[in-house]
Amino acid sequence: GFQRLMDQEFSDEERDAIIALVRAHPHALGIHELRTRQGGMRRFIQFHLDLDGNQPLHEAHAITEEIEESLRKAYPRTEIFIHQDPK
Repeated sequence: GFQRLMDQEFSDEERDAIIALVRAHPHALGIHELRTRQGGMRRFIQFHLDLDGNQPLHEAHAITEEIEESLRKAYPRTEIFIHQDPK
């Protein structure tokens, strides 16, 4: 139908699940500006991830990779963009 052609947000349940999944990581200090889109077969998840600004860059990168991997398992065939924000 026509609705499939229009980009739309993920459902509230999916958005809540994404937030819960990110917050479940012990080093994630927060998530904000979550944006989700789906149009046809394309899906996107984008958000800002709050991390400890005093940790080494390689640790911040590893944490982000772990969160991205868990999201990929839950949402296959979805493009994921994570912006790291030091807190």
